[in-house]
Amino acid sequence: MYATVLNIAAMVVTLVAAPLVPGAAAAARARSAGLSGPSVIQPYWQIAKLLRKQYIAPTVASPIYWSGTLVGVAAVTSALVAVPAAGGISLPSSDAVVVAYLLMLATFLQVMAALDTGTPFGGMGASRETMFAALAEPGLMIAILGLTVGSGTTRLSSALAMPEVSPMGLLGHASIALALLVLGLAENSRMPFDNPATHLELTMVHEAMVLEQSGPGLALVHLQSALKLTLFWLLALNVVVPMARPDSWGPIVLVLIPLALVAGGTLLGLLESWLVKARLFRAPDLLVVGLAMAFFGLLVGVIA
Repeated sequence: MYATVLNIAAMVVTLVAAPLVPGAAAAARARSAGLSGPSVIQPYWQIAKLLRKQYIAPTVASPIYWSGTLVGVAAVTSALVAVPAAGGISLPSSDAVVVAYLLMLATFLQVMAALDTGTPFGGMGASRETMFAALAEPGLMIAILGLTVGSGTTRLSSALAMPEVSPMGLLGHASIALALLVLGLAENSRMPFDNPATHLELTMVHEAMVLEQSGPGLALVHLQSALKLTLFWLLALNVVVPMARPDSWGPIVLVLIPLALVAGGTLLGLLESWLVKARLFRAPDLLVVGLAMAFFGLLVGVIA
């Protein structure tokens, strides 16, 4: 009962603290440029402000427009709480294959919502997002399966809590961690694949898909982005710390989770301040690198 209560508390803390990741990233990026920048908790104020505004949808939009965003947030939330560091120890969605498909579902719904607007920018952003997803999603599936191949099960809680890892297994985990870094930047539309701070028509990917969103719909878009960033960071953290589970850390994990999210956002902001945006048709080359590293990690896991 104690472990169950602690896991549920960790899930709640993770979901509430998720906006700290983009907040810390924006703050770190501004500080590295010598600017005062926004506060770490700025995303909370932004989401709260958007929730109070009126919801406006294009006249040609169908229920896909608003339901896609809502179901997408639900899919990413279900995938996030399945990660062991977020308390997902015995949930039905804690299977690695289920997590990968939930992320694919969220991407598909976001693309469909962008196409449903009938605007040129929505179609342009959706086509670019689909191009990235065609290479990022298979690599993500391979990377997640690579984490579980040595345990004989696809349940993340069992695969990421192995007490002993061979030197060959450590090499595979390092390759998968790097693959998750590359694929995570693409999945979250971050540098060098996309600049989340720009609205330049020729370079927009994610922002082009959500230009028509407003009010609560836009708030859900920001929330989904924060949840997905948190998921990739905690998943990478589980690769580095195999026992990153709430029931193994005790109540202190409720404090460590927000600190870990701030640290992850800070590292992301510093990395983005160093990277430059890649040309659109060079981005697939980077995704192929991530796919190759994920496949290498899978092969090493099978051999080890």
